[in-house]
Amino acid sequence: MGIQTFRAVENFPITGAEISSYPLLVTALAQIKRAALLANFDLGLIERSKKDAIEQACLEIEQGRLREQFVVDPIQGGLERLRTRMPTR
Repeated sequence: MGIQTFRAVENFPITGAEISSYPLLVTALAQIKRAALLANFDLGLIERSKKDAIEQACLEIEQGRLREQFVVDPIQGGLERLRTRMPTR
């Protein structure tokens, strides 16, 4: 867990749930991330090696793996900046 995620978990336990409790939302975030990744790759804005690594992580999330990495409160995503998406970086 990175420091920003740690701070979000510690400082904003709004609902007491983790975003991983909402698997369809986590899957949708991975799908959006992958779509943006492919668009940026097509525009030449990202190297193939980075594209391949990020795409693999997105595919794993879409298949239901890595959900334990999504630990912030689902409501936290609207505060300060979108912390909900941080694990997908």
